[in-house]
Amino acid sequence: LVRAAAERVLPARAVVVHGFAEATGLAADLLEAITLRCPTTTILDEPPDPADPTRPDLGVVFAARLRERLARHAPLEVWDETPPPASREVYAGVSVDDEVRWTAEQMRTLLDAGVCPERIGVVCRNLDEVAMEVERHFSRLGIPYSSEGASGSLLPVGRRLAALVEVLRRGEAVSVDAWLLAGGGEESAELGLALRACGAGKLAQLASLAVEPLLDGGGYLPLPLRRGLGEAPADGEDGPAPLLRQRLPGAVLREAVRRAQAWCQGAAAWPAQGELAVHVECWRRLAATGLGWSAGGGVDGSDPVEKALDQLSADVPPTVCLGREEFVELLAQELAQAGRAPLGGAGGGVQVLGVMQARARTFEHLFLLGLNRDLFPRPVREDPLLPDRLRGALALLLPDLPLKLAGLDEERYLFAQLVAASPRVALTLHATGGDGKPAAPSPLLLRLGLAGNWPPREEGGRRWLSTPATALEHAVAAGLAGERQHLAALLALARQEACPEGSVPAQVLGRVRAAILAEWDPDPRGAEGRVRRRALGPYFGFVGPRSALGDPRGELFASVAAGMVSCPWQTFLERLLGLADPPDPLAGVPAVDARLLGVLVHRVLEQVCRRAAPHLPRSLAEALSSQPVAVPWPEEDELDALLEEVSALTAREAGLLWPGFPLVLKEVARPYLGVAQACEWGRGAVAVCGVEVEGEASAVDGRGRPQSLRFRADRLDRCGDRVVFTDYKTGRPQDLGVKRDTRHDRLARGIASGHYLQAAAYALAEPRAGRGRYLYLAPDLEDAERVVELAGEEWVADTFCATVETVQGAWEEGVFFPRLVEPDRDTEPRKCSYCLVAPACLRGESGVRLRLREWVHSAARGGAGTASRPEELLISLWYLPKGGAGGSGEGEEGA
Repeated sequence: LVRAAAERVLPARAVVVHGFAEATGLAADLLEAITLRCPTTTILDEPPDPADPTRPDLGVVFAARLRERLARHAPLEVWDETPPPASREVYAGVSVDDEVRWTAEQMRTLLDAGVCPERIGVVCRNLDEVAMEVERHFSRLGIPYSSEGASGSLLPVGRRLAALVEVLRRGEAVSVDAWLLAGGGEESAELGLALRACGAGKLAQLASLAVEPLLDGGGYLPLPLRRGLGEAPADGEDGPAPLLRQRLPGAVLREAVRRAQAWCQGAAAWPAQGELAVHVECWRRLAATGLGWSAGGGVDGSDPVEKALDQLSADVPPTVCLGREEFVELLAQELAQAGRAPLGGAGGGVQVLGVMQARARTFEHLFLLGLNRDLFPRPVREDPLLPDRLRGALALLLPDLPLKLAGLDEERYLFAQLVAASPRVALTLHATGGDGKPAAPSPLLLRLGLAGNWPPREEGGRRWLSTPATALEHAVAAGLAGERQHLAALLALARQEACPEGSVPAQVLGRVRAAILAEWDPDPRGAEGRVRRRALGPYFGFVGPRSALGDPRGELFASVAAGMVSCPWQTFLERLLGLADPPDPLAGVPAVDARLLGVLVHRVLEQVCRRAAPHLPRSLAEALSSQPVAVPWPEEDELDALLEEVSALTAREAGLLWPGFPLVLKEVARPYLGVAQACEWGRGAVAVCGVEVEGEASAVDGRGRPQSLRFRADRLDRCGDRVVFTDYKTGRPQDLGVKRDTRHDRLARGIASGHYLQAAAYALAEPRAGRGRYLYLAPDLEDAERVVELAGEEWVADTFCATVETVQGAWEEGVFFPRLVEPDRDTEPRKCSYCLVAPACLRGESGVRLRLREWVHSAARGGAGTASRPEELLISLWYLPKGGAGGSGEGEEGA
């Protein structure tokens, strides 16, 4: 058949075969048939050794088998003219980006000198390794280029097509994220998060999801995110702006379930075998019902799927029976390059090629990129199932079965051929790969002794200072050199170069970015920078005093005041702005964190009292004037039902709707409730006067100045002539010591540092008979560690007033600085390592931390000049934790 095809297809008087070095199977049979049937001239390239051009390279053994096969039918004519020695240049870049940037710079020089772009070649063993850098630098320097057999960056439509292929391959087991990406839609991000929160991570789980039990009373699904502040109160009304939780309309969730069900039903009805037209019809039905695609709409209106189906219809005979998996794989192959941007033009310009496309081609100037180990030569390994020893034994029966290790000869042959393809060759390599790991030079380059400048000592950015460069590169070079005089203008030019039609003027963005840099990192080389460094700007938490309307700051409560002492910036982000760590939509079942556990335990203990006495007061005045009510501990069945109900409510409000998650929450909280029962209800009913009691504590310091602070107590009891305020804690207490003086001293420091500020407020709310106590419910504590109690003594009032005066002033004036360093040590606070809002903090900036510490120490010594009121409050608040007992007090983060 091959010989007949050669006679029919090639009725030529002369045939020239060029570019082959090896051929197997039908390709070798075709070449042999052409040689037998037609007057044929076959040109086989035997490149010279790059190290010694007077003799052939040893890699020509790779072409020996084809040469011997063709020599049986026609004599070989050897042309042994020695080519002139080539000019070789080696450049070792710091990175792949630097390597490609240098190449683009050299080509720009050649083009400016009049060299024809089509006579310049850029070759890499694998173009995918440098495609992104080629797109970036060649375009920036205005280099015309084209690439054969390579594609550029992945477009958004490409990501959707890849998701579509994954959905077709995996069916009901595919992730909802891939299914949503394939379908598109503006609500995909929020819907994906909602489905993860509901535990519907797979398409089959989404199809069986019961929607109505998950929605709140308004028909919305709460998400584990906040969306910021609500509208400010109307004119004339005072009060903070409310924090709003992100919610998803129930209709969106219902539509997602409907489409998932339609997809699953359509996939079940898709026959396992059928003609191409049957599979195409099933696919189009699924796309319309399961993905919501309009008829013929395709992906983003470009219709690449329909084009792929048309190509399949042209390639596959209509009577051929295909399996469903075969159809999916054929469609995936057609879509493989559909979602990528073309790399360069349509054939003109500089030729950007892979090694296989560059075989047997010549150039006036050649740039050979990526001469690193494991890139060129590529890694060559034996087949573990069919090693070369066995392949050699089978060669008598299967002469076209190649040896895997012959790939080493192929790599050497290709390198020698490329080095001989141009009189001027530039060989480039890089010191670090895209993953930041060191990259070694290629053994092909080491053999020539041309990698002497290794590792590179020059940074690519510094070279741009003396060569033609783009506006962005000039801005980068200025930044590396620390030059700020013209940085705003350079940034504006760079922005205009990248986005000439941007919505914000480039000059404005340049000035803004330069101003941010000057505030964030003042330049110590100038007088202005030194002056600014000695002051603290808005990035250090000076948000301004309370405004009249819509300010999120309400009344300061004791629990918030304690957070202000610990870290004012964290309090500002979490309490006022409602920021939270965004949940990972790809993570597994969420853990029961300390905050969620504390909310659940507090709610259950409140409901224990509420169900026994529904009318227990919430205000301090009513609670003090009311008669105590005996509250018994509920029976086991009643407690279990209450715990299950509150667990479900807590999980719903947190947006954690995984099936079974409330049960996990319930079992984690049960031991804490057991401790509360043993400690509080072990002797019978408890006389309760109020729950979630809200009031105000007032005291007068030694100078006669009154201070007050709002608080909320979990429970108020009357024990004889004493009034006991109880606050439940699910964390662990600090070590207060055993001796009376030690305990007294550590309690005083705890009030000053905010750790026991709530207990002090409870005790001072009723100075004559009040007692404030913390009840620690952690199951593994000793009984002696569970209770910390304070009375309204004089030393408690003095310490309370000093702390409240500072914290209240900082709250009103808007002093929310980030506590980046301990006040008495040059170390970062331990709680920074697990702070949920650390991404919105200056944490990790060593220069900022040093600037803050130096300013505070200078201001404390009186060296900062006349400090403003906010700066005085910062200094006072800075040193409050020095009174904390036992360090930073991380034991109460779950309170």
